[in-house]
Amino acid sequence: MANNVQAPLMLVLPQVVEAEEGTRNSKIPYFFGLQGKIIHIPKHIALELDNSLCVGSSQGWLLLLDEEANPKLFNPFLGSRVQLPPKETFPHIVSVSKKDESDDTQFMVTYKYGNSLVTGSMTVKELQQCLVSKAALFTDGVIVIDGLESKLYFFKNGDDTWTELDHGGRHKPYSDIVCHDNKLLALSESSTIEIWDFNASNYPRKLVNIIQASFPGSAFQTWKTSRGLYSSRFYLVESAGDVLLAARFVGEFVRHDGVPVCEADLLTDEDTQPLICPYKTLWFQVYKLNIDENRWEEVADLGSRSLFLGGNQSVSLSAEEFSCEANSIYFTDDYWERMNEDYLYGGHDLGMFSLESGSITPFHPCDSGRIEPPPVWVVPMPMHDMFRPRK
Repeated sequence: MANNVQAPLMLVLPQVVEAEEGTRNSKIPYFFGLQGKIIHIPKHIALELDNSLCVGSSQGWLLLLDEEANPKLFNPFLGSRVQLPPKETFPHIVSVSKKDESDDTQFMVTYKYGNSLVTGSMTVKELQQCLVSKAALFTDGVIVIDGLESKLYFFKNGDDTWTELDHGGRHKPYSDIVCHDNKLLALSESSTIEIWDFNASNYPRKLVNIIQASFPGSAFQTWKTSRGLYSSRFYLVESAGDVLLAARFVGEFVRHDGVPVCEADLLTDEDTQPLICPYKTLWFQVYKLNIDENRWEEVADLGSRSLFLGGNQSVSLSAEEFSCEANSIYFTDDYWERMNEDYLYGGHDLGMFSLESGSITPFHPCDSGRIEPPPVWVVPMPMHDMFRPRK
């Protein structure tokens, strides 16, 4: 693996900032290494990232939605780009048109939601976020979780549209996906796991219809006793042959001393302005899937492995081979639901969690409390044949 994969890098995308004249400028993107080293990105690569939202990172490739919310794959290490079927071909999108031909930032969108058709006005950012929330690559295509109902859509090389996986399936909404050996593992919000084989010639074949593993007891108990203080996010990870589930607990409102508080406590009788208490990741729990007994088993020690979680396809790597901290979880901010609620924070929730000590070491690739758009982990990997530059 060490000969084919390089150490993960945090990609800090062009940051939108307010200039003194009131106009909006964009800073140059760069990579931020695990040891704090900044790696500058050539200008021609930076141009591909400008005005785009990164909604996924997998095997060295970024899934970007451009200024009109059309998806593309881009490899920042190779400078290679692959245009994907446009936004109008997603199964949940019926039509998209510009609200005003003189304004490129507003769209009229008709989309499917449940059994209804909904039409409304969306900004570019809103349209981008309703299209895709997560992405992963397989040998000759891409699979995504949509941003509205968390269904699964895929594209195979040569297709001109996106196709829904398991149309009418019972197990949506999906919370995470990961591809390994050209097989898709999909995690639903009810802790169901499906396994799909993408080696099939046409439509992917479901290998395991359902693994209804019992929900991790300690994670459930933590959530049950702390509702209102925390939210949770779940990640699937393939790690040295095991299937892991990482549960991330985020304090909804966290004081500077690291103590989570209720929203009602943000404003006291003496205050005229509410306290600024951004959301913040406080700890993780990790579980391993025992397929034979159909249950999750808590993992206290990752051994020599390190996990990289966030908007990227979750990755487990050897700490020794890649010079990172063993038995640790590196994470970036993917709390999309709250990322844009305040101009003082959002995209900021990143760091390294030690399973041994239970502590978090923060790291900040820029000097701003708000990082827009949020950074994402990228793991440089060999290029798939399907993604070679097209002439």
